[in-house]
Amino acid sequence: MLLINIKLIRALVKYQDKSNVICLVDIGERSTTINVVAQGILKVSHSFDVAGEDFTKAFSDSLQIDNRKAETIKRMYGLTDKNPGIKEIVKPEAEAILKKIQNIADELYLEDKERIGKVILSGGGSMIAGGADYFSKQLDLPVELANPLIDIAYPPTLDEALKKISSGFTIAVGMALRGFNK
Repeated sequence: MLLINIKLIRALVKYQDKSNVICLVDIGERSTTINVVAQGILKVSHSFDVAGEDFTKAFSDSLQIDNRKAETIKRMYGLTDKNPGIKEIVKPEAEAILKKIQNIADELYLEDKERIGKVILSGGGSMIAGGADYFSKQLDLPVELANPLIDIAYPPTLDEALKKISSGFTIAVGMALRGFNK
């Protein structure tokens, strides 16, 4: 697990972020890992079993549809206000993740008097529509989707396509960057 966290940090914590306390929330298919990084150093890491497949399952069970359709709804409507009924279906799963983030933030402040300055969402589960905006409003912090390709050159014609999927490649990019960020 520690090696995965290091790859995540390598891919997402850029030189301009080294002075901030950053919360990296990797929402995978089966688990979510919250990493708090201060001055480029991992301070806290916590994993738990609420993740992307829980969002999909909530839609599938509630709407009585197959997982493929549920995944489409997750990526189209998710936590946006486009369809409030849809948003309510996955709110409990999102709130479980938010509660863990808030607990970790509170504990960090109590122990070290440090406050999280920014949250970065990564992993396939982070691509739920409206996730970054919803988390930002609930946490009252800037929240952004991971862009592990920010310092990597690629043809501009790929820009739109990569924006939609790049946060799912964070750990792979972190592995590829090994040896470049010294």
